[in-house]
Amino acid sequence: MFGQCYDLQQNCLGTFMTKLFDNDHAEEAPTIQSIQEQWFLPLFGVYHPQKPHQIRGVFDSSAKFKGTSLNDQLLSGPNLTNSLLGVLIRFRKEMIAVVADVQHMFHCFTVKEQHRDYLRFLWYKDNKIGNELTEFRIKVHVFGNSPSPAIATLGLRKIADMSEESHGSDVRKFIRRNFMLTTV
Repeated sequence: MFGQCYDLQQNCLGTFMTKLFDNDHAEEAPTIQSIQEQWFLPLFGVYHPQKPHQIRGVFDSSAKFKGTSLNDQLLSGPNLTNSLLGVLIRFRKEMIAVVADVQHMFHCFTVKEQHRDYLRFLWYKDNKIGNELTEFRIKVHVFGNSPSPAIATLGLRKIADMSEESHGSDVRKFIRRNFMLTTV
């Protein structure tokens, strides 16, 4: 039984990783000097109880090595999230409500190349389970990194500001006041 569960998880993680590579969100890591600073993130799968055959790959930025984690070293940035109470009250104010789910929101924002060595992970060469393990690195912000919510919120607000000229100030204000990023 354990073997079947392990095989299923590996296959589901393989599917998750295929999407990651196909979308150019990860790359094979270049060889670096041993003195250059780097960090490796453990990867594990998480299932939603209502979606037992769909897995979310999680890079664990909170995993500790020698008493510290990547998240311990990162600045989380300011809390830019709109207040839930304020959003809910404004949600009920009008006759029409708008709800959206941006799939892989954090993956919409790239990580500077000089910072990608802090997002290294091990995976199978050519994304074929059974091949030797190879070093890769993430090119986008990931769920679980402490700065990701602030970066995504800032990015959403910047897009709203940039679109003001073409879509009007009402759209910009609406997005800035009523959109709320959650990490559910």
